[in-house]
Amino acid sequence: MSAKLTIELYQRIANKLRGQRRTAEQRLRISLSKRGKKNPFYGKHLSVEHRQRLSEVRRGRRASEETKRNQSMRMKGSGNPRYGKSQSERQRVALTEYRRSPAAKEQLKRLHESTEVRRKMSVNRRGKCTGTASPRFGIPPAHGKMCPTLKGDTVRSTYERDMCNWLHSHGIQYQYEPKTFDFGDFTYTPDLYVPAWKCFVEIKGWWGRHDGRRASDRTRYLAFLKRYGNIVLLEESEIKSFRRDVQ
Repeated sequence: MSAKLTIELYQRIANKLRGQRRTAEQRLRISLSKRGKKNPFYGKHLSVEHRQRLSEVRRGRRASEETKRNQSMRMKGSGNPRYGKSQSERQRVALTEYRRSPAAKEQLKRLHESTEVRRKMSVNRRGKCTGTASPRFGIPPAHGKMCPTLKGDTVRSTYERDMCNWLHSHGIQYQYEPKTFDFGDFTYTPDLYVPAWKCFVEIKGWWGRHDGRRASDRTRYLAFLKRYGNIVLLEESEIKSFRRDVQ
């Protein structure tokens, strides 16, 4: 009987407190009362079996859209526990050393080689990160920009650099990767746009090999040519002549 009353009492207390928010002073007092050795879990660790049971119970659970929005709002700006903080030099050095260690490289290699991990990531992102739904849509990737031009910007290949240098040396204005076009199943970003010519320019020293998962470079180019038409393709032989002209 007493156990039943105790449960009912807990339920009444929970119902009364539901929706109420503790003050900052109350939260600090509770935090201090549970810190360090005062925490009943201090020095204890969950067993492997306990962790597995917790994992099985939580598997398949998904937070509602409202919960995710509330979590996002709560962690924005000053609500984020890392707000205004930065890693110390000691932490940065330790992270760098760990990432260079053989153990970290082996762990990353196993993760990338796991077909099951790749399959789960693909299923989870399907329909969410393609075309305009991608958070990176319209933002050219930063990787590969290693070739400085006479204009002062940085491009991805020596062929692009040579063409940009030729345009700049002849006083012709150009825009590098100015816009990304959405074709539904894939996107396409032409290399250059030349306002004086009123057309885009695609520069190809060689066509990338089709990996069977994404649309090939040639497919993207031909789709743009069919839909818009105002694009010029420059391949290796043409680019070499531009290079000689600049030199």
